Amino acid sequence: MALTKPSENMLNQSLSSAKAWVTWDQSATLTILDSFNVTSVTDDGVGDATINFTNAMANANYSYAGMAGNGAATGIGFVSVRGATSSTDPSTTALPVLIATAAGASTDFEFVSVIVFGDQ
Repeated sequence: MALTKPSENMLNQSLSSAKAWVTWDQSATLTILDSFNVTSVTDDGVGDATINFTNAMANANYSYAGMAGNGAATGIGFVSVRGATSSTDPSTTALPVLIATAAGASTDFEFVSVIVFGDQ
C-alpha cells in the first residue's frame, strides 16, 4: 500500500498538527534554515525576533514552544514571548519572541527553533 502525503488543507484543519514551525540562525545575519507556514523572521535586535506567518492563526491564543542553542560551544537557550517584557504581544499574523541564555542574557543563537499549535 502506497502512503500519500496529507494535503496542506488537511493538516491545517487537524487540531493536533503544527500550524507553523521554523528553525533559523540568528548568530550573524538572520537566516531561515527551514520552515512551514512562515514567510519570514525579523531580527529585532540581540536575542529578539518576530516570526511572521504565511497563513494567519484564528486567534492570538495559540500555543508555542521553542529552544535555542549554539551546539557544543555555549549550551542551550530559551525562547519566550516578547509580550511578557514589552508592549508587543502575539497576534494572528506574528509571534514576537525573546531568545536568552539560562542566566537570562539576550543572545543571538546559532540554532533557534519554534513550533506553533492552535486553530487556523
